[in-house]
Amino acid sequence: MAANNRERMVKVKFHPQTTCSEVKIAGDFTDWDKGAIMMSKSGRSGEWMASLRVTPGEHQYRFIIDGNWYTDPNTEHTTNPFGADNSILRVS
Repeated sequence: MAANNRERMVKVKFHPQTTCSEVKIAGDFTDWDKGAIMMSKSGRSGEWMASLRVTPGEHQYRFIIDGNWYTDPNTEHTTNPFGADNSILRVS
């Protein structure tokens, strides 16, 4: 993704309900690439974090936990063309 003057850095935090060894985030900001942005585990809390560079507006995304796609349970959702829910990230 090429940087532009309108992009903002956004921190995304996620606390999975299960133990996992790898968490990534993919969305329209990564063209839904399964090799998406790797998230970093934050200490012993079980929380995972990533910084995203995105333009203002609405973005859809999903987490990839140990190779499986998941919707963020803590955000608004919209149904994608495959019948699964995508999470919504709004950036001002």
